[in-house]
Amino acid sequence: MSSIGTRTKPRTATAVPASITIPDRVDTRLGQLHFFDGFPDEETVRRLYDNLDFQRAVQAFLTAMPAASLAAMREGLQSIGVSNTTVAIFDTLMDSRSLFLTANTESIYTVGWLDLSEGPLVVETPLPHLLGGQPVDFAWILERLPRPGTGVCVDTSHCSLAGSLMATIATVGSRLVHVQASDNRGQTDDHLPPRDGVIDWTAVTDGLNAVGYQGVFMLEVTGEGDVESCLAGLDAWRGRA
Repeated sequence: MSSIGTRTKPRTATAVPASITIPDRVDTRLGQLHFFDGFPDEETVRRLYDNLDFQRAVQAFLTAMPAASLAAMREGLQSIGVSNTTVAIFDTLMDSRSLFLTANTESIYTVGWLDLSEGPLVVETPLPHLLGGQPVDFAWILERLPRPGTGVCVDTSHCSLAGSLMATIATVGSRLVHVQASDNRGQTDDHLPPRDGVIDWTAVTDGLNAVGYQGVFMLEVTGEGDVESCLAGLDAWRGRA
C-alpha cells in the first residue's frame, strides 16, 4: 500500500506523448504565453484576444481596399466628365506618377463608369472595330454589367458586319430592350432599309421571337436623294415588311 500523500499512477492510465501536450510556457511574436495544465492564464487570454482583434481589423482593411479604390476612381472619373456615354482612354502608359491601385505599366487603359442612379442604362452593340465590337468582347463586358438596371440595344447592321447578329440576339436574350434596325451591303454601315442589303430578316425575326422579344423595333436608315425620295423609299419598305 502506498503511503498517504503519495500520488500513484493508475494501472489503466495511457501514456501521453510529451510532444502533444501544452507546455507551461510558449515563446511567440506576441510574447511569452503561460499555461497551467493546458489552460492559459489571464494575461495569455488577453494577448490572444487582442491578436484576434488585430487580425480581423487587418482583414477588414484589406477587404475594403478594392471598394475604396473604386470609389476614388469614380470620383476622379466623374470630375473629368466620364460617366455613362463617355470613357477615358489613356494615350500613354502608366508610370510611378499614376495614382491607380495595382495598375500596370504595359497596358493602354480604357476606363468608364456606369451611373444607374437616375434610371436604367442601355448598352448598344458597337461596330466591329470599336471596343466591344467583337462578340467575345461584348459578352465579356455584358457579364460584368449588373442585370438590374442595364439592358442591350442590338444594332442589326453593326452585328451583321461582325458576323454575329444571330448569335448576339441569342446571347443577349432577356436583356434585349431595343432593336436598332438597318441593313448593309456587307462592307460598311450603310443604314439601308431592311431587305435592301445582305441581312436575312426572316432569320432575324425568328431569332427575336425565340428570345421572346416584344420591344421597340426602330429603323435607323438613310436614303439617297431628297427628303421626298427617302420617305417614298420608307413607304415602299413598309409595304414589303
